[in-house]
Formats: sequence, structure tokens, C-alpha cells
Amino acid sequence: MNSITAEVLKQTLFDKGLESIQDFLGYEIDPKENKDVIDRRMDEALDQISEAEFDEFCRKYGVYEEEWKEIWM
Repeated sequence: MNSITAEVLKQTLFDKGLESIQDFLGYEIDPKENKDVIDRRMDEALDQISEAEFDEFCRKYGVYEEEWKEIWM
């Protein structure tokens, strides 16, 4: 898994909101939880998911398309 792509996925999830983050984590979190705590939770999840799961989330949340936009703009 590419660390840059992982960071783009995390930022995309933050941008899309709580429901997207919870979908990625697989459980509900307190909406008032500190951003740093959520970031650590996502890092832990990224350490545990397979490459196939990672690709699935990247496709689901349009991460690959966002990376191409950044490259070509």
C-alpha cells in the first residue's frame, strides 16, 4: 500500500464526514472525538486491512481519481 495514497484516503474520509470514517473503521465513533484520535484509529485500521480491502475503499471513495486530478492539474 502506498503511503501517499493512504494519506489521500484518510483526508478524503475526513472531507466526506463521520459516516465515511465509520464505514472505513467498521464501527461507530463519538462525533466529538478529537481529530488526532480518529487519525490514529484510521492508521491502525490501515495497518490491519489487506491490499484488496485498501483498493476497495480507494475506489469507493474516489481516491484514485483524486490522485490523477492532482497529477494532471
